[in-house]
Amino acid sequence: MAVWTVTLALLSALFFSTTSAFLPAPFTLQAARLGRSSGLCAMSLRSFPGDEANEVLPGLFIGSKAAAEDKAALQSNGITHVLTTTGMAPPFPDDFEYLVINLADGGCAITDDLPGCLEFVSKAREGGSGGVLVHCGGGSGRSGAVTIAAVMKEKGLSADDALSFVQRYRSKVSPPEPFMEQLRAGNL
Repeated sequence: MAVWTVTLALLSALFFSTTSAFLPAPFTLQAARLGRSSGLCAMSLRSFPGDEANEVLPGLFIGSKAAAEDKAALQSNGITHVLTTTGMAPPFPDDFEYLVINLADGGCAITDDLPGCLEFVSKAREGGSGGVLVHCGGGSGRSGAVTIAAVMKEKGLSADDALSFVQRYRSKVSPPEPFMEQLRAGNL
């Protein structure tokens, strides 16, 4: 039994150490071992320095104001579009396409803004050649609500299941309850 365990461990180590160079770019070795859809992967596909933003679906990032102000990280992660939920003026208007909305931090009506946000996210990710960062101040509340709505639409999940999905990649996501109530109503 011990020989079998050691042999299996050596084969696994050899396989994963020699094949990791051939894995698609957004996957880490740990994510490949666990399987993205297994529900066991608690890391983002890609992330920014300091964990300021995390990828939750291919080309869909959620993050903070600091992530939106890090031009090098935006470019190195293939971000072409930035959705700002704070009303903040775009820091790099010549380099990225922006959609700026102003959601109140404690919760407000978001259903009027969601169709335009979801269209913007979809356009950014179309064809797999670009990416979008959805951000607010800390990357948890306002941006969380919009990202959850995008996941609901793409994966056909309920609001609570989409929240759990997003939290696998960015654990701090916690939209205000008024936002979650609107998302649970499902008017996307």
